[in-house]
Amino acid sequence: MNSDIESKLVSPSRCSECGALKGLGFGSFDMPAAPGTRHRVLLNSNKPPDESELTFFRSVVLKIESSLTSLDDEIANLREKLARLEGE
Repeated sequence: MNSDIESKLVSPSRCSECGALKGLGFGSFDMPAAPGTRHRVLLNSNKPPDESELTFFRSVVLKIESSLTSLDDEIANLREKLARLEGE
């Protein structure tokens, strides 16, 4: 195994046996509800969110994007592993 691949596979956030990322279950996308019940009002109206709500929504989007990036990285890693195994 080349050292670049090894460095990606050996990390506290990866399984020591297969290299899969740990903690990518559904809990990765658990998000708190928007403050109060205002999000329901916003979804059923044309009223814009106020600045504090926009800040909250942006933070949720950033967290989800980060989780999706991790999943994309994991998919790429697994495809690389599959290609190696198919080549053996």
